[in-house]
Amino acid sequence: MTAIASQLVQASGKHQSGELAKAETIYRKILAREPKHGDALNLLGVLCGQTGRWDESLKLLRRAVGVRPEHPQSRYNLGNVLRQLGRNAEALAQYEAAVNAAAEYAPAHFNRGLTLWDLQRPEEALDAFNRVLEIDSHHAEARAALAEVLLNRGDVEGAARQWRWLVEADPSKAAHRIDLGIALHRMGRLDDAIEQFRSATELQPRLAATWCNLGASLRIAGRSSEAIDALEKAIELDPALVAAHTNIAAANMALKQLPRAIKACRAALQLAPRDASVHSTAARALVEGGELAMAEEHLRIALGLEPQSPALHTEMGDLLRKLGRFEEAEAAYAQALRLDSSAVDATAGRVESLLQRGDSQAALDLAESALRKAPYDVIVGSAAASANIACGRYGEAADLLQRQVDHERTSPAQKRILLFRLGDVYDRTGDYPAAWETYDQANRLKEAPFNRMGFAEQVDAIRRVFSRPALDEGPRADPGPVRPVFIAGMPRSGTTLIEQILDSHPDLTGGGELGLMGRIIGRCEPLTGVAAPWPQCASQFDRDHLQKLADFANEILVDAAGSGSHVTEKTPANSLYLGLIEMLFPEARIIWCLRDPLDTCLSCYFHDFTGALPFTYDLNNLGFVYRRQEELLQHWTEALNLPLMTVQYEEMVDDQEGMTRRLLEFCGLPWDDGCLQFHRNRRVAQTASTLQVREPIYRSSVNRHRHYEQYLQPLREALADQVPEGTDPD
Repeated sequence: MTAIASQLVQASGKHQSGELAKAETIYRKILAREPKHGDALNLLGVLCGQTGRWDESLKLLRRAVGVRPEHPQSRYNLGNVLRQLGRNAEALAQYEAAVNAAAEYAPAHFNRGLTLWDLQRPEEALDAFNRVLEIDSHHAEARAALAEVLLNRGDVEGAARQWRWLVEADPSKAAHRIDLGIALHRMGRLDDAIEQFRSATELQPRLAATWCNLGASLRIAGRSSEAIDALEKAIELDPALVAAHTNIAAANMALKQLPRAIKACRAALQLAPRDASVHSTAARALVEGGELAMAEEHLRIALGLEPQSPALHTEMGDLLRKLGRFEEAEAAYAQALRLDSSAVDATAGRVESLLQRGDSQAALDLAESALRKAPYDVIVGSAAASANIACGRYGEAADLLQRQVDHERTSPAQKRILLFRLGDVYDRTGDYPAAWETYDQANRLKEAPFNRMGFAEQVDAIRRVFSRPALDEGPRADPGPVRPVFIAGMPRSGTTLIEQILDSHPDLTGGGELGLMGRIIGRCEPLTGVAAPWPQCASQFDRDHLQKLADFANEILVDAAGSGSHVTEKTPANSLYLGLIEMLFPEARIIWCLRDPLDTCLSCYFHDFTGALPFTYDLNNLGFVYRRQEELLQHWTEALNLPLMTVQYEEMVDDQEGMTRRLLEFCGLPWDDGCLQFHRNRRVAQTASTLQVREPIYRSSVNRHRHYEQYLQPLREALADQVPEGTDPD
C-alpha cells in the first residue's frame, strides 16, 4: 500500500469515528502532495459540508467531479450540497449523472426522488422511489417517501399499503404507526386508525400529537367520552396544541355538553385567534347552543381569514339557512361551488334548503345530480333520501340509504344518520318490524349519556325555588315591547304545529327555538353579578337584576318578532324556566303541548335530534323524563300567575278550528282565517317536524304507537303510572 493510500485509510477511519479535525488534517496533507486526488477531494468536501462550510465544500466537490466525471459518489455528494443550498435543479443534474454512471446506486435514486418532489414533479418522484425499491425492497426511507407522494396524489389506499409494510417490518417504530393511522383515518377505517394510534401512544407515550390524533379518530367514530380522555392527555403534554382544544370542543358538542364545548373553543381562540378552523369550531358550538348571531360573527371572521375556503362558505350557507335567510344562503352555497364544483356538501345544503322551502321536485333533481358525482357521500345521500321521501319515492330512498349504510367506509356516526332516515321510509310504507329494528339500531349507535339523578334533582330544585309564595312575593321586570308566547312540553308533542298555526297570524311571528332562556342563564353572572348556579340564582335576583336580564332578552325577541306584536319561543327546555319567565316577562303567555305519552316518546325515539336532548335515545330515559315533565306541569299550574293553556294534540286533530280559536283568544289575537291554512305558510320550521307542517293536519300520527305495541313494554314500564299495561291511553 502506498503512503497516500495508507493516509487515506487513516483519514477515513478518523472521519467515520467523528474525529473530524484529525481527518481533515490528513486529507489536506494528501491534497498537498496530490492536488487531484479524487477520493481526498470527495471526502474533504463531504467533511466541510458536515461542518457547515458550504462554499468550500462546493468547491472541493466540483474539483472531485472534474477529476472523475464518472464517479457516482462524487456526483451524489455534490448533489447533496447543492440540494442543501436550495439549488435543486443543479442538484438534480448531479443525481442523474450519478445514476447514469451507476444504475444500481440506490442513494442517488432516492435523493433524486426527493429533489423531484421538491421541484413539484410528483410523477417522476414516484418513479424514482419505486426504482429504489426495485434495487432494495427494504429501503424504509424510500418506502415512506413513496407513501407520502401517494397520499398527496390522493391515493390514500396506496399510501396505507406502504405504511403497513413499514409497520410490519418494524413494529416498534411509532412514526410509521402514526402515518398509517392518518391514512386509515382518511380512508374512514376508524377502528383500524384507532388501533395504530393507540399502539403509537404505547411506544411514545409523551408525544402529544399522537394522543390528539387518537382523540380525533375516536371522536369521529362516535366514541366521544374516550376521545375526550385522549385529548385531555394531549393537552396535559402540550397545553398549546390547538387541534386538541378544537377536538375537545367537537367531542363535547357530540355529548351535548355545550358549556364545556364553548370553554374549549375559548381556549383554542386564545391560542390561535387568527385560525379560521378555530372560529369555525366555535361557530358550530354556538349554533348547538342557539347563539346563532354569535356563530355568524365567528364564521364571518373565519371567512375573512380564508375567503377561498369552500367548506367555510358551505358552513355559512347552513347557518343562514337556519336563520331563514335563504337568498343569502343560496349565495353562500353558490360561492362554495364556484370555488370547488365538487363541493358536495354545498349541493346537499341547497337540497335541504329547497326541501325546507317546499320545492321537493327541484330538491330531488339537484340531489340526483349530486349523487352521480358522489354516490357514497353520506351528507348527499341523506339529503337525496329526504328528497325522495318528500316526492313519495320510498323504494328509491330505501335502496339508496341501505346501500350507504352497508358501505365499508360509512362510520358509526354516519350510519346512525342514515338509519334514522331509513327507519322513516319503512314507517311510512307500513313495514313496521323493519322500521323498529332500524330505529332501534340507530339509537344504539348514539353516544348520549343522560344523568337521571341530576335531571331529577334539577326539577326538584326548580319546584323549591319557584314556589307559589316565592312567585307571589318576588320582583318583576317591566313588560317588553313585544308579547312573548312560550311554547313548552315534550319534544314531538305538537309544539312545531302550534307555532306554525300561530305564525300564520299576521300579528305574530314564529321565533322557533331561540334558546332564549339558556342564553339568559348564561348571562346571569355577567349582567347581575350573581354567581349562584341555576336555579338557586333566581332567588337572589332583585328588580334591577331582572330588568337587566329582560333588556338583554327583549333585544333578541324584538329582532325575532320583526313587524309582529307577538313572538313565539319553543325551545324544548322552556318547561324548566317558566318561573323565571314569569319574573322577566309579566305579559307572557304559556302554551303547554300534550300528546299521548306513548306516541310522544315513540316519536322522540324515531328522531335524531340536533339539540341537547340526550334522553331521547333510550326508551327508559324517555319515560323517566316524561314523568318529570308531568310533575313540572302540575307544579306550574299551581304556582304560576301567568296564564297557562294546555293544548292536547289529539284535540287539535279532531277540532282544528275550535282549538285554533281558543289559541288565538288566549294569546290576545283576533281571528284570522289564515291560521287554518298554516301548511301554506312560507315560513320554514327549523325542527324535526319541518316536512310535516308543510301538510294539513293528518290523523296518522294519532295512536301511532299501535303499530309498535310488541316493542313498547320497556316504555310502558318507564311511564308507569301514566300508561297502565293493557290500557289504551286515549
